[in-house]
Amino acid sequence: MTDTSTRRRRFPRLRTLIATIAALAVLPTGALPAAATSNEEPNWWYTGMHVEDARNEGLTGAGVKIAVIDAQINPNLNLFTGASLTVDPVTSCDVPVTSQDVDAAALHGTASAALIVARPVGELPMQGIAPDAAVTFYSSGAEDCVGRAGEASPTMAAIARAVADGNRIISISEAQTFHNDEDAEVIADALAAGVVIVSSTANTQEQRAAVAPSQFNGVVSVAAVSRDGMLLTDAGRPVITPSVTVVAPGVNILVPGSANGWDRMSSTNGSSVATPLVAGALALLLQKYPTATGNQLIQALITTTSQSREGQPRNDTNGGGYGAISLPYLLAADPTTLPDVNPLMNQPLGVPTREQITGDTPTPTPTAVPTTAIPPTSSPTSTPEPPVTTPPAAESAPDTLASVLPWLIGGGSFAMVIIVVLVIVLATRTRKPRL
Repeated sequence: MTDTSTRRRRFPRLRTLIATIAALAVLPTGALPAAATSNEEPNWWYTGMHVEDARNEGLTGAGVKIAVIDAQINPNLNLFTGASLTVDPVTSCDVPVTSQDVDAAALHGTASAALIVARPVGELPMQGIAPDAAVTFYSSGAEDCVGRAGEASPTMAAIARAVADGNRIISISEAQTFHNDEDAEVIADALAAGVVIVSSTANTQEQRAAVAPSQFNGVVSVAAVSRDGMLLTDAGRPVITPSVTVVAPGVNILVPGSANGWDRMSSTNGSSVATPLVAGALALLLQKYPTATGNQLIQALITTTSQSREGQPRNDTNGGGYGAISLPYLLAADPTTLPDVNPLMNQPLGVPTREQITGDTPTPTPTAVPTTAIPPTSSPTSTPEPPVTTPPAAESAPDTLASVLPWLIGGGSFAMVIIVVLVIVLATRTRKPRL
Protein backbone atom coordinates (compact mmCIF):
# COMPACT_ATOMS: atom_id res chain seq x y z
CA MET A 1 0.00 0.00 0.00
CA THR A 2 1.32 3.40 -0.93
CA ASP A 3 1.43 6.26 1.54
CA THR A 4 -0.77 8.67 -0.41
CA SER A 5 0.08 11.58 1.88
CA THR A 6 3.59 11.71 0.46
CA ARG A 7 2.62 11.52 -3.19
CA ARG A 8 2.41 14.63 -5.31
CA ARG A 9 0.73 14.24 -8.70
CA ARG A 10 -0.70 16.60 -11.20
CA PHE A 11 -2.56 15.38 -14.21
CA PRO A 12 -3.00 17.17 -17.51
CA ARG A 13 -6.49 18.65 -17.58
CA LEU A 14 -8.42 16.51 -20.03
CA ARG A 15 -11.44 18.41 -21.25
CA THR A 16 -13.89 17.54 -23.95
CA LEU A 17 -16.70 19.61 -25.36
CA ILE A 18 -18.93 17.99 -22.76
CA ALA A 19 -16.71 19.25 -19.96
CA THR A 20 -16.92 22.83 -21.19
CA ILE A 21 -20.69 22.93 -21.51
CA ALA A 22 -22.06 24.32 -18.30
CA ALA A 23 -25.45 22.65 -18.32
CA LEU A 24 -25.29 19.38 -20.19
CA ALA A 25 -28.20 17.88 -18.27
CA VAL A 26 -29.44 14.32 -18.14
CA LEU A 27 -32.68 14.47 -16.21
CA PRO A 28 -34.39 11.41 -14.73
CA THR A 29 -38.09 10.90 -15.26
CA GLY A 30 -38.71 11.23 -11.54
CA ALA A 31 -40.50 8.73 -9.32
CA LEU A 32 -39.84 5.01 -9.40
CA PRO A 33 -42.18 2.79 -11.42
CA ALA A 34 -45.44 1.50 -9.98
CA ALA A 35 -45.50 -0.92 -7.08
CA ALA A 36 -44.63 -4.53 -7.79
CA THR A 37 -47.62 -6.74 -8.50
CA SER A 38 -48.40 -9.84 -6.49
CA ASN A 39 -47.48 -12.21 -9.33
CA GLU A 40 -43.88 -10.97 -9.44
CA GLU A 41 -41.21 -12.78 -7.46
CA PRO A 42 -40.26 -10.14 -4.88
CA ASN A 43 -36.53 -10.78 -4.83
CA TRP A 44 -35.77 -12.77 -7.99
CA TRP A 45 -32.17 -11.59 -7.96
CA TYR A 46 -31.74 -13.10 -4.49
CA THR A 47 -32.66 -16.59 -5.65
CA GLY A 48 -31.15 -16.13 -9.10
CA MET A 49 -27.76 -15.18 -7.65
CA HIS A 50 -27.98 -18.04 -5.08
CA VAL A 51 -27.51 -15.68 -2.16
CA GLU A 52 -29.02 -18.27 0.18
CA ASP A 53 -26.01 -20.51 -0.47
CA ALA A 54 -23.78 -17.69 0.78
CA ARG A 55 -25.94 -17.41 3.89
CA ASN A 56 -25.55 -21.13 4.51
CA GLU A 57 -21.80 -20.55 4.37
CA GLY A 58 -22.14 -17.87 7.03
CA LEU A 59 -21.41 -15.00 4.65
CA THR A 60 -23.39 -11.85 5.43
CA GLY A 61 -20.81 -9.11 4.90
CA ALA A 62 -19.96 -8.95 8.60
CA GLY A 63 -16.82 -6.96 9.30
CA VAL A 64 -16.72 -5.26 5.90
CA LYS A 65 -17.11 -1.50 5.54
CA ILE A 66 -19.01 -0.32 2.47
CA ALA A 67 -19.65 3.27 1.41
CA VAL A 68 -22.78 4.14 -0.53
CA ILE A 69 -22.57 7.47 -2.35
CA ASP A 70 -25.82 8.98 -3.56
CA ALA A 71 -27.99 12.07 -3.22
CA GLN A 72 -30.20 11.50 -0.15
CA ILE A 73 -31.41 8.70 2.08
CA ASN A 74 -34.30 7.99 4.43
CA PRO A 75 -32.53 6.02 7.19
CA ASN A 76 -35.64 5.72 9.37
CA LEU A 77 -37.31 2.84 7.53
CA ASN A 78 -38.07 -0.35 9.44
CA LEU A 79 -36.09 -2.41 6.95
CA PHE A 80 -32.93 -0.74 8.28
CA THR A 81 -33.71 -1.84 11.85
CA GLY A 82 -30.77 -3.80 13.18
CA ALA A 83 -28.57 -2.87 10.25
CA SER A 84 -25.21 -1.16 10.68
CA LEU A 85 -26.14 2.00 8.77
CA THR A 86 -24.36 5.28 9.42
CA VAL A 87 -25.10 8.58 7.69
CA ASP A 88 -22.21 10.94 7.10
CA PRO A 89 -23.50 14.43 7.99
CA VAL A 90 -21.40 16.36 5.46
CA THR A 91 -23.60 18.05 2.89
CA SER A 92 -22.88 19.48 -0.54
CA CYS A 93 -24.52 22.63 -1.89
CA ASP A 94 -26.60 22.92 1.30
CA VAL A 95 -28.63 19.85 0.36
CA PRO A 96 -29.93 17.85 3.36
CA VAL A 97 -28.34 14.41 3.55
CA THR A 98 -31.47 12.72 4.90
CA SER A 99 -35.03 13.17 3.73
CA GLN A 100 -38.38 11.54 4.41
CA ASP A 101 -39.90 13.09 1.31
CA VAL A 102 -41.03 10.58 -1.25
CA ASP A 103 -39.11 12.06 -4.15
CA ALA A 104 -36.64 10.79 -6.71
CA ALA A 105 -33.49 11.73 -4.79
CA ALA A 106 -34.47 10.07 -1.51
CA LEU A 107 -35.98 7.02 -3.20
CA HIS A 108 -32.85 6.52 -5.28
CA GLY A 109 -30.33 6.80 -2.45
CA THR A 110 -32.43 4.72 -0.07
CA ALA A 111 -32.68 1.91 -2.61
CA SER A 112 -28.92 1.95 -3.16
CA ALA A 113 -28.30 1.33 0.53
CA ALA A 114 -31.21 -1.05 1.08
CA LEU A 115 -30.07 -3.48 -1.59
CA ILE A 116 -26.99 -4.05 0.56
CA VAL A 117 -28.25 -4.05 4.17
CA ALA A 118 -32.08 -4.23 4.23
CA ARG A 119 -33.84 -6.83 6.37
CA PRO A 120 -37.32 -8.24 5.66
CA VAL A 121 -39.94 -6.53 7.81
CA GLY A 122 -43.56 -7.63 8.03
CA GLU A 123 -45.10 -7.81 4.57
CA LEU A 124 -42.12 -6.04 2.99
CA PRO A 125 -40.00 -8.90 1.63
CA MET A 126 -36.97 -6.92 0.52
CA GLN A 127 -33.60 -8.00 1.84
CA GLY A 128 -30.05 -6.93 1.16
CA ILE A 129 -27.23 -8.99 -0.28
CA ALA A 130 -24.83 -8.23 2.62
CA PRO A 131 -27.10 -7.33 5.58
CA ASP A 132 -24.37 -7.43 8.22
CA ALA A 133 -21.94 -5.15 6.39
CA ALA A 134 -21.19 -1.77 7.96
CA VAL A 135 -22.62 0.72 5.48
CA THR A 136 -22.00 4.45 5.61
CA PHE A 137 -24.05 6.73 3.38
CA TYR A 138 -22.29 9.76 1.90
CA SER A 139 -24.24 12.46 0.13
CA SER A 140 -23.06 13.87 -3.19
CA GLY A 141 -25.69 16.57 -3.12
CA ALA A 142 -28.56 17.19 -5.49
CA GLU A 143 -28.43 16.42 -9.18
CA ASP A 144 -27.54 20.00 -10.03
CA CYS A 145 -25.01 20.27 -7.18
CA VAL A 146 -21.83 21.23 -9.02
CA GLY A 147 -18.24 21.71 -8.03
CA ARG A 148 -16.02 24.75 -8.30
CA ALA A 149 -12.92 25.11 -10.41
CA GLY A 150 -9.84 23.78 -8.69
CA GLU A 151 -11.81 21.42 -6.45
CA ALA A 152 -12.96 17.84 -6.73
CA SER A 153 -16.61 17.41 -7.67
CA PRO A 154 -19.08 16.67 -4.83
CA THR A 155 -19.20 12.99 -5.82
CA MET A 156 -15.42 12.72 -5.75
CA ALA A 157 -15.26 14.63 -2.47
CA ALA A 158 -17.60 11.99 -1.03
CA ILE A 159 -15.25 9.27 -2.30
CA ALA A 160 -12.36 10.99 -0.51
CA ARG A 161 -14.32 11.01 2.77
CA ALA A 162 -15.23 7.35 2.33
CA VAL A 163 -11.60 6.39 1.79
CA ALA A 164 -10.49 8.42 4.82
CA ASP A 165 -13.09 6.59 6.94
CA GLY A 166 -11.62 3.21 6.05
CA ASN A 167 -14.27 1.84 3.72
CA ARG A 168 -12.97 -1.04 1.58
CA ILE A 169 -15.72 -0.97 -1.05
CA ILE A 170 -17.54 2.04 -2.52
CA SER A 171 -20.86 1.79 -4.37
CA ILE A 172 -21.79 4.76 -6.57
CA SER A 173 -25.02 4.85 -8.56
CA GLU A 174 -24.38 8.25 -10.10
CA ALA A 175 -22.41 9.74 -12.96
CA GLN A 176 -21.14 13.07 -14.20
CA THR A 177 -20.36 14.40 -17.64
CA PHE A 178 -16.83 15.61 -16.93
CA HIS A 179 -13.73 14.94 -14.91
CA ASN A 180 -10.89 17.17 -13.83
CA ASP A 181 -7.43 16.86 -12.32
CA GLU A 182 -8.74 16.86 -8.78
CA ASP A 183 -11.26 14.09 -9.51
CA ALA A 184 -8.55 11.88 -10.99
CA GLU A 185 -6.43 12.55 -7.91
CA VAL A 186 -9.22 11.27 -5.67
CA ILE A 187 -9.59 8.08 -7.71
CA ALA A 188 -5.83 7.52 -7.63
CA ASP A 189 -5.75 7.91 -3.85
CA ALA A 190 -8.65 5.48 -3.42
CA LEU A 191 -7.03 2.81 -5.59
CA ALA A 192 -3.70 3.32 -3.82
CA ALA A 193 -5.48 2.67 -0.52
CA GLY A 194 -6.80 -0.66 -1.83
CA VAL A 195 -10.41 0.49 -2.14
CA VAL A 196 -12.68 -1.11 -4.75
CA ILE A 197 -14.88 1.47 -6.48
CA VAL A 198 -18.03 0.05 -8.09
CA SER A 199 -19.87 2.46 -10.39
CA SER A 200 -23.05 2.41 -12.46
CA THR A 201 -23.12 3.03 -16.21
CA ALA A 202 -25.58 4.56 -18.68
CA ASN A 203 -29.22 3.47 -18.84
CA THR A 204 -30.05 5.49 -21.97
CA GLN A 205 -28.24 6.36 -25.16
CA GLU A 206 -27.98 9.98 -24.04
CA GLN A 207 -26.52 9.04 -20.65
CA ARG A 208 -23.49 7.63 -22.40
CA ALA A 209 -22.19 11.22 -22.25
CA ALA A 210 -21.68 10.63 -18.51
CA VAL A 211 -18.11 9.41 -18.16
CA ALA A 212 -17.13 9.54 -14.50
CA PRO A 213 -16.53 7.69 -12.31
CA SER A 214 -17.26 4.59 -14.42
CA GLN A 215 -14.65 5.34 -17.08
CA PHE A 216 -11.73 6.05 -14.78
CA ASN A 217 -8.96 3.48 -14.81
CA GLY A 218 -9.28 0.88 -12.08
CA VAL A 219 -13.02 1.35 -11.48
CA VAL A 220 -15.49 -1.56 -11.71
CA SER A 221 -18.32 -0.39 -13.97
CA VAL A 222 -21.66 -2.21 -13.93
CA ALA A 223 -24.51 -2.51 -16.44
CA ALA A 224 -28.01 -3.86 -15.82
CA VAL A 225 -29.47 -6.99 -17.37
CA SER A 226 -32.87 -8.61 -17.31
CA ARG A 227 -33.98 -12.09 -16.35
CA ASP A 228 -33.39 -13.45 -19.83
CA GLY A 229 -29.88 -12.05 -19.95
CA MET A 230 -30.56 -9.03 -22.11
CA LEU A 231 -29.08 -5.61 -21.50
CA LEU A 232 -31.37 -2.86 -20.31
CA THR A 233 -32.91 -1.20 -23.35
CA ASP A 234 -33.75 2.38 -24.25
CA ALA A 235 -36.55 2.75 -26.81
CA GLY A 236 -36.03 -0.88 -27.75
CA ARG A 237 -32.27 -0.56 -28.22
CA PRO A 238 -29.74 -2.09 -25.81
CA VAL A 239 -27.57 0.49 -24.10
CA ILE A 240 -24.02 -0.60 -24.93
CA THR A 241 -21.19 1.03 -23.02
CA PRO A 242 -17.74 -0.28 -24.05
CA SER A 243 -16.23 0.42 -20.62
CA VAL A 244 -18.52 -2.02 -18.75
CA THR A 245 -16.71 -4.47 -16.48
CA VAL A 246 -19.55 -6.83 -15.51
CA VAL A 247 -23.33 -7.01 -15.72
CA ALA A 248 -25.72 -7.81 -12.87
CA PRO A 249 -29.47 -7.99 -12.18
CA GLY A 250 -31.01 -4.58 -12.81
CA VAL A 251 -34.52 -5.04 -14.21
CA ASN A 252 -37.71 -5.29 -12.11
CA ILE A 253 -35.78 -4.99 -8.86
CA LEU A 254 -37.82 -4.56 -5.69
CA VAL A 255 -36.90 -1.40 -3.75
CA PRO A 256 -38.39 0.50 -0.79
CA GLY A 257 -40.90 3.30 -1.29
CA SER A 258 -43.26 4.27 -4.07
CA ALA A 259 -45.19 7.31 -5.22
CA ASN A 260 -47.74 6.38 -2.55
CA GLY A 261 -45.34 6.51 0.38
CA TRP A 262 -42.53 4.73 2.20
CA ASP A 263 -44.79 1.91 3.42
CA ARG A 264 -45.08 0.55 -0.11
CA MET A 265 -42.57 -1.19 -2.35
CA SER A 266 -41.91 -0.62 -6.03
CA SER A 267 -39.90 -2.19 -8.81
CA THR A 268 -37.31 -0.28 -10.75
CA ASN A 269 -34.76 -0.75 -13.52
CA GLY A 270 -31.22 0.40 -14.08
CA SER A 271 -27.54 0.09 -13.32
CA SER A 272 -28.25 2.01 -10.10
CA VAL A 273 -29.68 -1.16 -8.56
CA ALA A 274 -27.21 -3.53 -10.24
CA THR A 275 -24.24 -1.63 -8.77
CA PRO A 276 -24.92 -2.19 -5.03
CA LEU A 277 -25.53 -5.88 -5.73
CA VAL A 278 -22.01 -6.17 -7.18
CA ALA A 279 -20.59 -4.16 -4.28
CA GLY A 280 -22.39 -6.40 -1.80
CA ALA A 281 -21.17 -9.55 -3.53
CA LEU A 282 -17.58 -8.32 -3.22
CA ALA A 283 -18.23 -7.65 0.47
CA LEU A 284 -19.20 -11.30 0.96
CA LEU A 285 -15.94 -12.36 -0.69
CA LEU A 286 -13.94 -9.93 1.45
CA GLN A 287 -15.57 -11.30 4.60
CA LYS A 288 -14.42 -14.77 3.57
CA TYR A 289 -10.92 -13.58 2.61
CA PRO A 290 -10.24 -10.49 4.74
CA THR A 291 -6.58 -10.26 3.68
CA ALA A 292 -7.41 -9.98 -0.02
CA THR A 293 -6.42 -6.71 -1.65
CA GLY A 294 -8.77 -4.58 -3.68
CA ASN A 295 -6.96 -5.62 -6.85
CA GLN A 296 -7.37 -9.30 -5.98
CA LEU A 297 -11.10 -8.85 -5.35
CA ILE A 298 -11.47 -7.37 -8.83
CA GLN A 299 -9.39 -10.20 -10.32
CA ALA A 300 -11.73 -12.72 -8.69
CA LEU A 301 -14.79 -10.85 -9.94
CA ILE A 302 -13.79 -10.86 -13.60
CA THR A 303 -12.29 -14.36 -13.75
CA THR A 304 -15.31 -16.14 -12.26
CA THR A 305 -18.03 -14.94 -14.61
CA SER A 306 -19.62 -17.55 -16.85
CA GLN A 307 -17.99 -15.88 -19.81
CA SER A 308 -14.50 -16.10 -18.33
CA ARG A 309 -15.01 -19.68 -17.21
CA GLU A 310 -15.95 -20.57 -20.78
CA GLY A 311 -12.68 -19.11 -21.98
CA GLN A 312 -14.21 -16.08 -23.66
CA PRO A 313 -12.35 -12.75 -23.45
CA ARG A 314 -13.78 -9.44 -22.35
CA ASN A 315 -16.28 -8.12 -24.88
CA ASP A 316 -16.43 -4.34 -25.35
CA THR A 317 -18.84 -4.46 -28.28
CA ASN A 318 -21.91 -6.15 -26.79
CA GLY A 319 -21.96 -4.14 -23.56
CA GLY A 320 -21.30 -7.16 -21.37
CA GLY A 321 -17.65 -6.70 -20.51
CA TYR A 322 -16.36 -9.79 -18.76
CA GLY A 323 -19.92 -11.12 -18.43
CA ALA A 324 -22.42 -11.60 -15.64
CA ILE A 325 -21.36 -11.79 -12.03
CA SER A 326 -21.59 -15.33 -10.69
CA LEU A 327 -21.81 -15.28 -6.91
CA PRO A 328 -21.30 -19.03 -6.32
CA TYR A 329 -18.13 -19.12 -8.43
CA LEU A 330 -16.94 -15.81 -6.99
CA LEU A 331 -17.19 -17.14 -3.45
CA ALA A 332 -15.52 -20.41 -4.47
CA ALA A 333 -12.43 -18.51 -5.64
CA ASP A 334 -9.53 -17.64 -3.37
CA PRO A 335 -8.61 -14.08 -4.35
CA THR A 336 -5.39 -14.17 -2.34
CA THR A 337 -3.93 -16.52 -4.96
CA LEU A 338 -4.58 -14.05 -7.77
CA PRO A 339 -2.29 -11.24 -8.97
CA ASP A 340 -2.30 -8.09 -6.88
CA VAL A 341 -2.65 -6.00 -10.02
CA ASN A 342 -5.67 -3.96 -11.07
CA PRO A 343 -6.78 -5.39 -14.44
CA LEU A 344 -8.97 -2.40 -15.33
CA MET A 345 -6.29 0.09 -16.33
CA ASN A 346 -7.37 0.58 -19.93
CA GLN A 347 -10.57 2.53 -19.39
CA PRO A 348 -11.51 5.38 -21.78
CA LEU A 349 -10.42 8.30 -19.59
CA GLY A 350 -6.89 6.95 -19.38
CA VAL A 351 -6.30 8.23 -15.84
CA PRO A 352 -5.11 7.58 -13.27
CA THR A 353 -2.16 5.59 -14.61
CA ARG A 354 -0.35 3.00 -12.55
CA GLU A 355 2.45 5.48 -11.95
CA GLN A 356 -0.03 8.10 -10.77
CA ILE A 357 -1.56 5.61 -8.34
CA THR A 358 1.73 4.42 -6.89
CA GLY A 359 3.46 7.78 -7.06
CA ASP A 360 6.38 6.23 -8.89
CA THR A 361 8.06 8.05 -11.75
CA PRO A 362 9.23 5.67 -14.47
CA THR A 363 12.99 5.79 -14.96
CA PRO A 364 13.79 6.13 -18.66
CA THR A 365 16.09 3.49 -20.03
CA PRO A 366 19.28 5.05 -21.46
CA THR A 367 19.65 4.51 -25.16
CA ALA A 368 23.14 4.14 -26.61
CA VAL A 369 23.98 6.58 -29.37
CA PRO A 370 24.55 4.57 -32.55
CA THR A 371 27.81 5.05 -34.40
CA THR A 372 26.11 4.64 -37.75
CA ALA A 373 22.82 5.87 -39.09
CA ILE A 374 19.85 3.56 -38.48
CA PRO A 375 16.76 3.74 -40.71
CA PRO A 376 13.63 4.92 -38.89
CA THR A 377 11.25 2.24 -37.69
CA SER A 378 7.54 2.25 -37.01
CA SER A 379 6.23 4.02 -33.91
CA PRO A 380 6.71 2.02 -30.72
CA THR A 381 3.66 0.44 -29.20
CA SER A 382 2.54 1.13 -25.67
CA THR A 383 3.54 -1.22 -22.87
CA PRO A 384 0.90 -3.95 -22.59
CA GLU A 385 -1.10 -4.31 -19.38
CA PRO A 386 -0.12 -7.19 -17.07
CA PRO A 387 -2.14 -10.29 -17.96
CA VAL A 388 -5.30 -11.11 -16.04
CA THR A 389 -5.38 -14.57 -14.57
CA THR A 390 -8.15 -16.45 -16.36
CA PRO A 391 -9.43 -19.97 -15.68
CA PRO A 392 -8.64 -22.58 -18.36
CA ALA A 393 -10.92 -22.35 -21.35
CA ALA A 394 -13.92 -24.65 -21.50
CA GLU A 395 -15.97 -25.48 -24.55
CA SER A 396 -16.87 -22.48 -26.67
CA ALA A 397 -20.23 -20.75 -26.27
CA PRO A 398 -22.23 -18.48 -28.58
CA ASP A 399 -21.13 -14.85 -28.51
CA THR A 400 -24.31 -13.52 -26.97
CA LEU A 401 -24.72 -11.78 -23.66
CA ALA A 402 -27.61 -14.05 -22.67
CA SER A 403 -25.44 -17.15 -23.02
CA VAL A 404 -23.11 -16.13 -20.20
CA LEU A 405 -25.70 -15.37 -17.52
CA PRO A 406 -26.12 -17.68 -14.51
CA TRP A 407 -29.79 -16.83 -14.00
CA LEU A 408 -33.02 -16.46 -15.93
CA ILE A 409 -34.61 -13.20 -15.22
CA GLY A 410 -37.12 -10.09 -17.24
CA GLY A 411 -36.82 -6.66 -19.17
CA GLY A 412 -37.46 -3.00 -18.91
CA SER A 413 -36.07 0.41 -19.65
CA PHE A 414 -35.43 3.82 -18.19
CA ALA A 415 -36.53 6.96 -20.02
CA MET A 416 -34.39 10.11 -19.79
CA VAL A 417 -34.51 13.64 -21.17
CA ILE A 418 -31.45 15.64 -22.34
CA ILE A 419 -31.27 19.43 -22.09
CA VAL A 420 -28.14 21.00 -23.51
CA VAL A 421 -27.33 24.67 -22.99
CA LEU A 422 -24.06 25.93 -24.43
CA VAL A 423 -22.57 28.77 -22.43
CA ILE A 424 -19.16 30.22 -21.71
CA VAL A 425 -18.10 29.04 -18.29
CA LEU A 426 -15.63 30.28 -15.77
CA ALA A 427 -15.87 27.16 -13.63
CA THR A 428 -16.47 23.53 -14.56
CA ARG A 429 -20.08 22.53 -13.84
CA THR A 430 -22.25 19.54 -14.60
CA ARG A 431 -25.35 17.63 -13.55
CA LYS A 432 -25.14 14.14 -12.11
CA PRO A 433 -27.68 11.78 -13.62
CA ARG A 434 -28.99 9.15 -11.28
CA LEU A 435 -28.51 5.94 -13.22
